[in-house]
Amino acid sequence: MKTCFEIVVYTVKGHEAASSAREAARAVIASYPGFRTWQALTSTEDASSFADLVTWDDISYAKAAGEAFQKDARLQPFVAEIGQIMSMGHYS
Repeated sequence: MKTCFEIVVYTVKGHEAASSAREAARAVIASYPGFRTWQALTSTEDASSFADLVTWDDISYAKAAGEAFQKDARLQPFVAEIGQIMSMGHYS
Protein backbone atom coordinates (compact mmCIF):
# COMPACT_ATOMS: atom_id res chain seq x y z
CA MET A 1 0.00 0.00 0.00
CA LYS A 2 1.55 3.28 -1.17
CA THR A 3 0.17 6.55 0.20
CA CYS A 4 -1.59 8.64 -2.45
CA PHE A 5 -1.67 12.43 -2.43
CA GLU A 6 -4.51 14.02 -4.37
CA ILE A 7 -4.00 17.65 -5.35
CA VAL A 8 -6.89 19.68 -6.73
CA VAL A 9 -6.62 23.34 -7.74
CA TYR A 10 -9.85 25.15 -8.57
CA THR A 11 -11.71 28.45 -8.55
CA VAL A 12 -14.86 29.11 -6.56
CA LYS A 13 -17.85 31.32 -7.20
CA GLY A 14 -17.85 32.99 -3.79
CA HIS A 15 -15.15 32.74 -1.14
CA GLU A 16 -17.33 32.71 1.98
CA ALA A 17 -19.98 30.31 0.67
CA ALA A 18 -17.32 28.02 -0.82
CA SER A 19 -15.32 27.98 2.41
CA SER A 20 -18.37 26.92 4.42
CA ALA A 21 -19.36 24.30 1.85
CA ARG A 22 -15.78 22.95 1.79
CA GLU A 23 -15.79 22.50 5.57
CA ALA A 24 -19.04 20.54 5.36
CA ALA A 25 -17.64 18.46 2.48
CA ARG A 26 -14.51 17.70 4.47
CA ALA A 27 -16.60 16.05 7.19
CA VAL A 28 -18.31 13.85 4.60
CA ILE A 29 -15.13 12.87 2.78
CA ALA A 30 -13.39 12.10 6.07
CA SER A 31 -15.86 9.21 6.42
CA TYR A 32 -14.78 7.64 3.11
CA PRO A 33 -12.65 4.48 3.33
CA GLY A 34 -8.92 5.11 3.05
CA PHE A 35 -9.12 8.81 3.98
CA ARG A 36 -6.20 10.16 6.00
CA THR A 37 -6.08 13.97 5.84
CA TRP A 38 -7.35 16.99 3.93
CA GLN A 39 -5.36 20.20 3.90
CA ALA A 40 -7.49 23.07 2.55
CA LEU A 41 -5.58 26.01 1.06
CA THR A 42 -6.55 29.40 -0.34
CA SER A 43 -4.33 31.44 -2.63
CA THR A 44 -2.54 34.34 -0.98
CA GLU A 45 -3.12 36.37 -4.16
CA ASP A 46 -6.68 35.43 -5.18
CA ALA A 47 -9.35 34.50 -2.61
CA SER A 48 -11.34 32.68 -5.29
CA SER A 49 -8.49 30.23 -5.95
CA PHE A 50 -8.51 27.13 -3.73
CA ALA A 51 -6.27 24.10 -3.52
CA ASP A 52 -6.90 20.89 -1.60
CA LEU A 53 -4.29 18.31 -0.66
CA VAL A 54 -6.06 15.09 0.31
CA THR A 55 -4.11 12.08 1.53
CA TRP A 56 -5.42 8.54 0.95
CA ASP A 57 -4.14 5.14 2.01
CA ASP A 58 -3.51 4.34 -1.67
CA ILE A 59 -4.62 5.20 -5.20
CA SER A 60 -7.53 2.73 -5.17
CA TYR A 61 -9.16 4.63 -2.28
CA ALA A 62 -8.54 7.97 -4.00
CA LYS A 63 -10.19 6.76 -7.21
CA ALA A 64 -13.14 5.22 -5.36
CA ALA A 65 -13.63 8.49 -3.48
CA GLY A 66 -13.58 10.40 -6.76
CA GLU A 67 -16.41 8.26 -8.08
CA ALA A 68 -18.37 8.56 -4.83
CA PHE A 69 -17.81 12.33 -4.76
CA GLN A 70 -19.74 12.78 -7.99
CA LYS A 71 -22.74 10.78 -6.70
CA ASP A 72 -22.88 11.87 -3.04
CA ALA A 73 -25.81 14.28 -2.61
CA ARG A 74 -24.28 15.58 0.65
CA LEU A 75 -21.48 17.14 -1.43
CA GLN A 76 -23.69 19.01 -3.89
CA PRO A 77 -23.54 22.34 -2.00
CA PHE A 78 -19.74 22.22 -2.33
CA VAL A 79 -19.84 21.15 -5.97
CA ALA A 80 -22.22 24.05 -6.70
CA GLU A 81 -19.63 26.53 -5.40
CA ILE A 82 -16.84 25.29 -7.70
CA GLY A 83 -16.29 27.57 -10.66
CA GLN A 84 -13.64 25.63 -12.56
CA ILE A 85 -11.21 22.81 -11.80
CA MET A 86 -7.83 24.02 -12.97
CA SER A 87 -5.84 20.90 -12.13
CA MET A 88 -6.34 17.53 -10.46
CA GLY A 89 -3.86 14.75 -10.02
CA HIS A 90 -2.71 11.82 -7.87
CA TYR A 91 0.87 11.58 -6.63
CA SER A 92 2.93 9.26 -4.48
